[in-house]
Amino acid sequence: MALTVVETIKSFATDDGHKHGQYLVTFDSSYPTGGESLDLSAYGFTSVSNIDCVDNSTGVVLKETGTRSGGWITGSTVKLKAMLNQPWEVAGTVAHTATLFDAAATSDSAVLFAQPAGSNIVGIEIGIAAKFVAASMTALVVEVGDGSDADGYFDGTIDLVADDIGDVDTTKGVLFVPTVYKQAATNWTATVAATGANLSATSAGSMTYSYWYYPETTDGCVGGPGVSEVPNTSDLSSYVFILNVEGK
Repeated sequence: MALTVVETIKSFATDDGHKHGQYLVTFDSSYPTGGESLDLSAYGFTSVSNIDCVDNSTGVVLKETGTRSGGWITGSTVKLKAMLNQPWEVAGTVAHTATLFDAAATSDSAVLFAQPAGSNIVGIEIGIAAKFVAASMTALVVEVGDGSDADGYFDGTIDLVADDIGDVDTTKGVLFVPTVYKQAATNWTATVAATGANLSATSAGSMTYSYWYYPETTDGCVGGPGVSEVPNTSDLSSYVFILNVEGK
């Protein structure tokens, strides 16, 4: 686990003795809750007065959380947390060879996404990546819900046999009435129902899904933009952040 400066964009000193730097920084493939520390002594800093991250439009921004004394961070090491300014997305694909679609029956179900406790889920999308094929199968509809309401989110509104590749069904912002947000640990489950043939007869087909949610915060706040931290162990290795530093 590491936070690394991959490029110095600019670095200069001003007449008042302050040092300024702008750097490209990256995390590795397993983000730890609470963030990572970055030692800026290698870039000429002995203390830091201000540090901020330029929004790179990826949905993640950095927040400095170091201990300050008299407005200055003690020493040259800063700690940076990755914070969300939009919901975190989990996406995947379920194919006819997966558990969800191999039953020797016309119905089957499986958990698509285990929502963490304390998080706020704000949207689910399901779609067709490849149409399902089975002799005599005329329909294959999908429901999505939790253990108490199997079709609480989607109620057979997409057909994996009859609908077109690329078709999606998306719901955001409203979940089970009257509950707007689910904050308990919840297994979101897809249930499929076939007409004309058992699921084990399928020879092709795959369904995509995406979930958007705000993770649990470490300070007890309700999850939302600028409040929720990126989920623990998330892969941020493809994210590049612009960091502005001022100090001495």
